[in-house]
Amino acid sequence: MGLGKTLQIVTFSEIFLRHTPAKTILCIMPINTLQNWMAEFNMWLPTEETVSNSLLNAHGEVRPRKFNLHVLNDSHKTLVARAKGGVLLIGYEQFRLLSLRKFPKSRKKPNPMEQMPDDDRNKMLFDEVHAALVRPGPDLLVS
Repeated sequence: MGLGKTLQIVTFSEIFLRHTPAKTILCIMPINTLQNWMAEFNMWLPTEETVSNSLLNAHGEVRPRKFNLHVLNDSHKTLVARAKGGVLLIGYEQFRLLSLRKFPKSRKKPNPMEQMPDDDRNKMLFDEVHAALVRPGPDLLVS
């Protein structure tokens, strides 16, 4: 712990996206570190909107990042990262479920007549996520 592994990935991601034609990076991590990774990206590579408030300004000029940072977890289920590029952060379990097309089971007994539209929408979403994660996949995968 405290060896700078996250900072290494943050800086490598910046260099990789800035100096190659690649557009997407997928970072797979334990879910309990996902928020920390997001905070580290925002601290070391602030966006154009937050660069003026960055603590790093005290040490010189700070160059804002040119890519977006996206999170895919239970509360954020979108694939904006696929269309716009950038870095996508995802937990191990979520990646496993989505890449293997394992649909989460509902805990309550669903009424088949009421759940039909939601099930179709969820299946379409899972198909879209699976295609984005597996076919053709990201330009760089960090696990």
